Amino acid sequence: MAVSSSDARKHPVLAGAGAVSTGSGEYLAYWLAQRRKRHEKAIVFVTLDSLPRIEESQHSVFTAPVFDLLVVDEAHRTAGSWDKQWTKIHDNQRVCRRAAGGSPRPPPPGWARAEPGSRCLG
Repeated sequence: MAVSSSDARKHPVLAGAGAVSTGSGEYLAYWLAQRRKRHEKAIVFVTLDSLPRIEESQHSVFTAPVFDLLVVDEAHRTAGSWDKQWTKIHDNQRVCRRAAGGSPRPPPPGWARAEPGSRCLG
């Protein structure tokens, strides 16, 4: 699944590979929930600009699973002050994940850890 404003069906190579895309966090949550229900693996490609869709998927009516691994290109852009849109990747209240990687940095000030019993620990 590619999270993008572009439609994968309109790109010959992506369409030929059977790739799907969405610009909707709600649809992404639905798609992830269906994969989990069928015990299928899911790979989601996202740019930093699409992170709001990831956040939406985590707070949807559909139960989107916790991401097992996030590999973040340009991860140094996620460090720093909370006024950057990309720092949400470090906030378990906004995006549930088990690991973020690429360019390890100390978390920004005010970084929230998951609370005991949180669905993010699952």
